[in-house]
Amino acid sequence: GSLCWNLSKVIPRKDLPRIFTMCLPVKKPKNNNSTESHSSSWSSISPGLEEQQQQTTTTPPPSIGFQAMEDLHQTRNEVVNEVMKAPKRRVDNVITALHDNIHLLLMHSLIMEDTRKQYYKLVWTHRMQTSAAFTSGFAMSALEMYFTLPAELIGGTVATTILATGSLHWFQSNQQTHLFNHLKSPDGLAASFQRTHMNEIRDGDEYTANIWMRIRETMQLSLDSLGVENIQSVSREEIRKLHWILEEEVPRLRRLAGPDHVGKLDWRKEEEEN
Repeated sequence: GSLCWNLSKVIPRKDLPRIFTMCLPVKKPKNNNSTESHSSSWSSISPGLEEQQQQTTTTPPPSIGFQAMEDLHQTRNEVVNEVMKAPKRRVDNVITALHDNIHLLLMHSLIMEDTRKQYYKLVWTHRMQTSAAFTSGFAMSALEMYFTLPAELIGGTVATTILATGSLHWFQSNQQTHLFNHLKSPDGLAASFQRTHMNEIRDGDEYTANIWMRIRETMQLSLDSLGVENIQSVSREEIRKLHWILEEEVPRLRRLAGPDHVGKLDWRKEEEEN
């Protein structure tokens, strides 16, 4: 009762861990001198006690104390077996760490790739617009030269084209900077997380939400230090390999490292050996 009360003050939840009630092994006595002297003393006190015991059944059922000791020793054997499995539990912890790191890497890769795609989508749109404006201006200048229009008109067209293209490039650069600042902000990263993990969010996956809470600040620091231009693209084959490790390799490693069946020890044989 005291142990449960102390645990209830420390553990911030209602359910308490299992408490193994057990005892230390007791060496089996090698002779029965104490039992014989004890029975002889009772026989001297009560002469009819020995005759009354002989009239009872010769094979009495096991006492409650014997069954209680058997349960205590059985619980002790379970604890010993779990302790002996500690090296295999360490291997299982390594596999769990691998599983967790692969999930972190997968989410990091998906969100970074989505951020890179959103940025370069706007970049390529701006490049096409700039190329179209530059090509249109010089095409018009070529037509003016073909029809032998005045040089002043041709020069004005070329100057206008260069000025318009430069102004468009400056405006587009500001838009790209604004988009990058939005993508690396908490709101932008949260939007990327919602796009890449829509099914997990819909299902209310707490593990996915926990991983997202762990990496969002790290991703923001990575984008600040590296910049979106230095982010390498992630191919579908690399994403497929990460999924394959989670779905195939990690379960296979768990089966290989799974604890073997350890039989129950007989506490009476253990006492005899002691």
